[in-house]
Amino acid sequence: MYAQRFGSLPVALALSEGGEVRQPMSVAVIGGLFTSTLLTLLVIPVVYLMLDDLMDKARAKIRRYNAYRRLRQGGRA
Repeated sequence: MYAQRFGSLPVALALSEGGEVRQPMSVAVIGGLFTSTLLTLLVIPVVYLMLDDLMDKARAKIRRYNAYRRLRQGGRA
């Protein structure tokens, strides 16, 4: 991952002859690697935790509703 970023850096900086032709491709590759790393390490775990909390809250509401229904029917909670 880092090797490809650092390997693309000279091309992105257009340090070689004709580098201005390959520069946009290299910038796109580096940007894509950065974006995918950011998504993988930060965004996906945060979304997972948010959905997990939401599921816990939904389960708790369902449990409370079922207990309330049983009480209204004269059963035990």
